[in-house]
Amino acid sequence: MDLSSPMARLRGAVVGLVCAGAAVAAHSTGGGELPSSASLVLLVCFGATIGLFAAHRTGRLPVLVAQLWLGQLIAHLLLTGMTPHCQISALTLPMVMAHTVTAVAVGLGLWSAERLVALVVSSMRRWVDRVLALPPEPGARRVPVFHGTTALREFLLTGRPPGRGPPLVVAAA
Repeated sequence: MDLSSPMARLRGAVVGLVCAGAAVAAHSTGGGELPSSASLVLLVCFGATIGLFAAHRTGRLPVLVAQLWLGQLIAHLLLTGMTPHCQISALTLPMVMAHTVTAVAVGLGLWSAERLVALVVSSMRRWVDRVLALPPEPGARRVPVFHGTTALREFLLTGRPPGRGPPLVVAAA
């Protein structure tokens, strides 16, 4: 996806926000200190950078989860490096589990939301096309055309809306 796509920009924003926000939440859940203002500025810059990278990548589930998890890990290391009296190696089990659960949950939610939005937009476009369609010529017969499930299967596997197919009813002369 290119950066001009609204879905790519939204995915990038969500990944950046979650990486920075979840890093702070998981860090404090695992016993770490809350970040200072300098750490927050660094996290905002890092969140914008990881969000930009996420917007350029495809919306495949393993890629999203990996981006979220690695982004949170790097953000955690930034937090521990900026916090006084904290060791870089202070990755406790609750922190790692919080980062992992958050990455998987947000990755699944974002992946599902992208597909649902594409499905809703595709459905709305078809409804608008049907509502605004010109009426058939007088005397034209209607012949029903049946579709297979290949378009639905393609949409579920690739995440892209299928190409425009033939109309459901064809006017025969």
